[in-house]
Amino acid sequence: MITVTAAIIEKEEAFLVARKRAGLHLAGHWEFPGGKLEENETPEECLSRELMEEFGIHCQVGELVGESIHDYGSKTIRLLGYMVRHLSGDFTLRDHDTIRWLSAAELAESVSSFPWAPADIPLVQAVAAHQFHKMTMAYYHTNAARYVERTRQQDMRQIRLKFILLLPAGGHILDLGCGSGRDAKAFLEEGFTVTAMDASPAIAAQASPYLGQEVLVKKAQDINITDAYHGIWACASLLHLPEWELSAVFKQLARALLPGGILYLSFKEHRSPADSERFFCFPHPGEIRQLLESCAKMQLLDMFTSQSTTTDNQQQKWLNIIARKTG
Repeated sequence: MITVTAAIIEKEEAFLVARKRAGLHLAGHWEFPGGKLEENETPEECLSRELMEEFGIHCQVGELVGESIHDYGSKTIRLLGYMVRHLSGDFTLRDHDTIRWLSAAELAESVSSFPWAPADIPLVQAVAAHQFHKMTMAYYHTNAARYVERTRQQDMRQIRLKFILLLPAGGHILDLGCGSGRDAKAFLEEGFTVTAMDASPAIAAQASPYLGQEVLVKKAQDINITDAYHGIWACASLLHLPEWELSAVFKQLARALLPGGILYLSFKEHRSPADSERFFCFPHPGEIRQLLESCAKMQLLDMFTSQSTTTDNQQQKWLNIIARKTG
């Protein structure tokens, strides 16, 4: 296995990507620039050397972002991606024929539109996902009080009723991405045991006193429990995940349900004008069906649309999903 380093160079919330020139391995493919680790060389030393050789620039190598292992047939590559800050020097292309600076959204879209070096794709997704989460958490930190006030008033009674009628009395519900605590409080008042969690510390701090219990600060990706809940209520809580993370999260939620447990999910059907400060995914019904089919023992019970009113008085359509763990 050959260890190779990759530089994720950020400038003004954009990331440098480079296309290999003709005549080199993976010519025409895009990559995060870097190179092979030499004997008695640290990854940081390797990146500093490679960036000077490839571009003629001085850089400061930061934290490890991720690792990717890919078998190219003739060789297996272990790719280590590091955040890098450009210190000085103009970019002179030697091993590449062009470079581009891509935003996190453009980086995510490039996975399907660019011919990426296969080993780089997991790093591309990791960088984009990190930026999406950072952007979304910044929004909720700044707008926590306003968000809680607005969403606490929304009427979810009919959809909650569809959900709780499928649960045993007094069952244990995970309110995943509980937001204002609106639904968790309603479940508590119905006699259910509720575990409430939210990825935003600012939102959790608002919801905890409202519920009279601690709201756990935790992301959906961090759920690692088996056969624990009679129901999982994920109301507008997975819509900030990039599409490539949904499959793993669906499987984690399926494992967290008890046999016979009920999963509720909702996603926006389209972007609204007020959504520019956060990342959203918009899976369509066919993709939802495929995601559920990929989970062991998950059965789709219902899929329907509903509407809510946004802060600028626009109508927002929602895709609602109810599924059961069959065994």
